[in-house]
Amino acid sequence: MESSLGLRAGSFSFHGIGGQPHKIPVRCHVAVPFGDAETEPAVKVEGGVAQTAPARPDEIRRSFNTPFWPHVLATTSVGQEGLDFHPWCSHVVHWDLSSNPLDLEQREGRIQRYAGLAVRRQLSAMLRDEVLRDVTAAEGSPWQCLQRHAKRFGDFSGLRPWWVLEKAEISRHVFERPFGRDVARFAQLREQRMIYRLALGQPNQEDFIDVLSRGGEATRALLQPLVLDLSAMGLRSTMPPTLT
Repeated sequence: MESSLGLRAGSFSFHGIGGQPHKIPVRCHVAVPFGDAETEPAVKVEGGVAQTAPARPDEIRRSFNTPFWPHVLATTSVGQEGLDFHPWCSHVVHWDLSSNPLDLEQREGRIQRYAGLAVRRQLSAMLRDEVLRDVTAAEGSPWQCLQRHAKRFGDFSGLRPWWVLEKAEISRHVFERPFGRDVARFAQLREQRMIYRLALGQPNQEDFIDVLSRGGEATRALLQPLVLDLSAMGLRSTMPPTLT
């Protein structure tokens, strides 16, 4: 909390259009480039404004993974691989779309991970009353109590409930520009990603069901032999036929 709330405020200027040349100053918390671009961070001091050292990208990452500011992180493709933003983020805005399903997988994978915010919110909604009635919740963390109650949702795959859970979906936003094709292209990318995951034996439940629901039983019967079985040897004899 101290580290996040202690981040310096940012000061940026926009150039006005028309008339005499002038700048429009804008101040906000941690409005700094995620990369190595120049910034103009500033803090108020007695008698004016003093320049301070810019916030580092690692400080921004740590603070973004808290309930405190910054609440929005804008980044180029630099931020779509190898970084985890799922603890306190469940929305991704695609300013422009990736060129292939693998990049889309990487981009959305930053917030769609184990015990992400979307999963914890859904578990909290499902188990709220049980946790509040549990007398052991007062003796420790309510989240640990929630974890104990969530065990009953587990299955043989090990993915439920912390990886895959009904209605625990991240929110995706795509800009629909006039005469643009981004929305249609995004739907196409999601279908291509489903095929990519299918080939690896890792179909995403949300996208997989969305596409297969339009094909019915015939499509599912056709795809069943194509799904790779990556389960442990001991589970194969007990696992019922399934596409998950």
